[in-house]
Amino acid sequence: MSKYRKVDPSIWNDMKFNSLTVSGKLAFLFLLTHPHMTPVGAMRANLVGLSHEVEGVSEKAFREALAKGMVKVDERACFVWLPNFLKYNTPENPNVAMAWGRSMQDIPECPLRVELLQHVKDFLKGYSEAFQELFRKGLPNGIGKQEQEQEQEQEQDKTYMSSGWVKPEKILELYHLNCPELPKVKVFSETRKQKTKARIKE
Repeated sequence: MSKYRKVDPSIWNDMKFNSLTVSGKLAFLFLLTHPHMTPVGAMRANLVGLSHEVEGVSEKAFREALAKGMVKVDERACFVWLPNFLKYNTPENPNVAMAWGRSMQDIPECPLRVELLQHVKDFLKGYSEAFQELFRKGLPNGIGKQEQEQEQEQEQDKTYMSSGWVKPEKILELYHLNCPELPKVKVFSETRKQKTKARIKE
């Protein structure tokens, strides 16, 4: 699989990119051109490990782009994703879309991979059915089913939230799962549980 990818020169006119420090810019460009970056703009990695790959660039530098939404990360799953990657690396032919599907096997399972899969599907809706079909064909066996099951679980969570069935412990679980960059709750005290219940009722 080709490691070729495009970096638009207009990135130097981008407000978010220009708001990064010099180290932050280097960290982001390193992610864009990382040898392990897949064609869908995601890869198996974590910010601590990435910071050791580039001399003089700290984990904090990588987190600059994360704070601005330029990068999405699930640190527990070792998942790193650049949401705008496909915008600048469009598929030149249907076979590229098949390669996108195959690359999903190199990306760790986690809720963000569900989001990534849907993101790619939505992106390909702007192309012919041949692109969409070959992407689905390229997906390793079971991945589509796994993502569908996780999507159903997420919809169920939403139902629980709207109907008042969800427990405070579930809120805590979702917080840790979806906000890995935020501090972990080490002690879920009774006071916190009561405040969580109050927010659920609201």
